Amino acid sequence: MRYAVVKLECIGDNETFYPTPWGMVKLLPSRAWIAKIVGYDSKYIYKRNFIKGIKDYSHANSVGSRGVYKYYHLTDGLYEIKSPQSWKWSDRYFAKVKEGKLKRITEEELIRWLEAEKDH
Repeated sequence: MRYAVVKLECIGDNETFYPTPWGMVKLLPSRAWIAKIVGYDSKYIYKRNFIKGIKDYSHANSVGSRGVYKYYHLTDGLYEIKSPQSWKWSDRYFAKVKEGKLKRITEEELIRWLEAEKDH
């Protein structure tokens, strides 16, 4: 099986934890994420399974606010990707992985693929 490897920078992930008497609690989810789309959902439009990435701190600055990267190994399928580009802006898009190659797609293309899969 071939995988597409996607690298996202985890800008500001160091600031999402807060100390409590029970330990560190994550206040906000990571701004960088990838979810496999597996169908439709009545609440969120698309049913998604969030993929766990592997973090790499080898290029991080001293506080871990920049230079921390997360790597994802994606199998064939449809995905939604949120990739922080700066402190204030994230690129959020749909993609299709086939035979280890990732291609950005429109939401209209995503819907056509979901409908085609539903018919099989």
